[in-house]
Amino acid sequence: MKRFVRVTAGLLIGTILAATTVTGISTSPALAVANCSAPAAPSVQWMGCDKTNANLQGADLTNADLTNAILTGANLQGAILTGADLTNADLTYLTGADGLIFADLRFADLTGANLTNADLTGALLEFATLTGANLAGAVLTFANLSGVVSGSIVGVPASLPEGWQLTNGYLVGPYAELSNANLTGADLANADLTFANLTGAILTGANLAGAVLTFANLSAVVSGSIVGVPASLPEGWQLTNGYLVGPNANLTGADLPGADLINANLAS
Repeated sequence: MKRFVRVTAGLLIGTILAATTVTGISTSPALAVANCSAPAAPSVQWMGCDKTNANLQGADLTNADLTNAILTGANLQGAILTGADLTNADLTYLTGADGLIFADLRFADLTGANLTNADLTGALLEFATLTGANLAGAVLTFANLSGVVSGSIVGVPASLPEGWQLTNGYLVGPYAELSNANLTGADLANADLTFANLTGAILTGANLAGAVLTFANLSAVVSGSIVGVPASLPEGWQLTNGYLVGPNANLTGADLPGADLINANLAS
């Protein structure tokens, strides 16, 4: 059944008693409702569901909503969690056979997730978001962290892939997504930042001694008082008077008296 409505000065007058499309009025879709009894499947709605000790080995949970879900002790070995929302999920003590070994977590959102002592050996975490996640005791040996977004990481992992480190709450390594990261005073000595995205990052006072920044994106980077000399910088960049100088560098307020900028590329 349809009931037409009248819109006056942006106010909706009347009631729609049946789902209809009304010209000129945009209606929001119904909010998703958790279905904790639903079987494991792509896009399953398990928000806040208790899946403690569940056997989800090899399960396809692509784009699943696992926000606030409790997955303590669940077997997620080899599970496909590509694009899944695991915001604030409890993934503690997923160890051994009951771990996230070789799990596919590409593009997954793990913001605020609790991964205390979780075994993520060989897991695919490319372009996943781990901002605010608890990684205390987590095993990340051989995990793929390319493009991973982090910051405000809690705890210290038991292990990280070769070439990676935890600094100032950020996961730092080759291909890391560190745009707008606050790395003020960070110890990045000998860090491998090859192809890392440091767009808009703050590196003031950071220790870059021996750091590898080949092909890194330093556009709009903020620096000054840099300690040490990097092993390499992207083409067109140089370290001058403690500042990273190059295309689109943010040198607002930079103090560069007597600096040799003859060969500097300051193109914007």
